[in-house]
Amino acid sequence: MAKKTPKKSKKTLYLCIGAAAVLLLGLALCLLLGGGDETPVDDGNTPPAYEGSMSLNVGSGLTIVDIGPYTGMYMEDGSNEIVSGVVMCIVRNDGDRAVEYAEIKLSDGQKDIPFTLTALLPGRSVVLLATDRTAHDNSATYTATMAQSVAFFSYEPSLQADRLQIQGLDGGMNITNISKEDITGDVVVYYKNVAADGLLYGGITYRTRISGGIKAGELKQGMTQHFSVKGSEVLFVTVAE
Repeated sequence: MAKKTPKKSKKTLYLCIGAAAVLLLGLALCLLLGGGDETPVDDGNTPPAYEGSMSLNVGSGLTIVDIGPYTGMYMEDGSNEIVSGVVMCIVRNDGDRAVEYAEIKLSDGQKDIPFTLTALLPGRSVVLLATDRTAHDNSATYTATMAQSVAFFSYEPSLQADRLQIQGLDGGMNITNISKEDITGDVVVYYKNVAADGLLYGGITYRTRISGGIKAGELKQGMTQHFSVKGSEVLFVTVAE
């Protein structure tokens, strides 16, 4: 069932573009300058939920809180190409379950515009970009259908903080087994792009894999081109037993 959304104010749209520009600058500086000793590991304080300018329930605990144009790096296909004016929507998980995958469609009255969401934990908000790169139309009234193909995690996503310590690097991360027991299975770290206020960027979720496990007290390094100290956040870690 379609639901209408209020038209965006220019002020809100400029703020969205500004936030994207700040994220782009931060990521670019991190990649160019390198270094840094910050860690992306959750300190136990959940970032505040993005309030947005609307509240459009699309089911499964998901709420669209903003729609507008996006200018900055295009994350959804991993290319990080610079785009201008692509339709974006900001989705918040108001439920109590972590969403592993969902598809959302907006309509501008002429065509359906697809969005894909992965790994959105309860209370978090994410900027999704149209997967077909449709340009935003300021004169359009956008409607949305209920989220489709929704899948929830079959387990509770965790940082495995009692077993692993993760230090973020620009272009990679150090992963240390801080437990007293060897980890024999593969360790996979999942992360997303993030702004300083905790707003996640991109339906895509990146990952880096440490194959063959990590011995007790051992440090291994995972290299991944999309990770930056200031512009990324580790969401959860899986360990194959």
